[in-house]
Amino acid sequence: SMLYRSPDAALSKWDHAASLAASIAYLVLRQQDSVGLLLASEAVRTWVPPRAQMNHLWPLCEAIVSHKPKPRVATSLIRAGSELVERLGRRGPIFFISDFFESDARWFRQFEELERRGHHVTLLQVLDPWEASFPFEDLTVFRSLESGVEIATEPRLIAATYRAEFQRFVRELASSAATAGMEHRVASTDVPIDRLLADLFARRAADGATGAGR
Repeated sequence: SMLYRSPDAALSKWDHAASLAASIAYLVLRQQDSVGLLLASEAVRTWVPPRAQMNHLWPLCEAIVSHKPKPRVATSLIRAGSELVERLGRRGPIFFISDFFESDARWFRQFEELERRGHHVTLLQVLDPWEASFPFEDLTVFRSLESGVEIATEPRLIAATYRAEFQRFVRELASSAATAGMEHRVASTDVPIDRLLADLFARRAADGATGAGR
């Protein structure tokens, strides 16, 4: 689903997420803090240990560019969370960048464990505007980017229900995150990254947060 790009979008969800990750890494390194990177699909694919040197940005960006997700391969958030629980000792901010379209709800427990261990977890939920607005009108064939399954339907018959369910999904994730002490932000592909990050880092500064991104 991270490969999705609506006709009006400048970037796919993955490209937006990649740009977001690289931008966060740059900002953290400018603060002379350490930043690392974990990339996962059905398994953990890449782990770049945290470093604080500015020249560390190159291997981070190189890893991001080389990781573009493959069609029909679902991402396991459980594996990503479990890997970080095992690897991270020093406490600090952790940014998870995903659409969080994960059918197995157990992934959230791993994220809660990271929060309990003193990390500050932020969920950056990357969404395409069309996923929320569902502007389709004519008979449409929808194809899953993970499974390849295709479903033909009349969008106008399901639009109201779909929009309500999608809004509920985003709202419940935000509520669960807040209850667990995490931060949740929607990173829509039609909103400039600098605007999102300016707001995010300004709030962290106001809260007294200075730390490293992981």
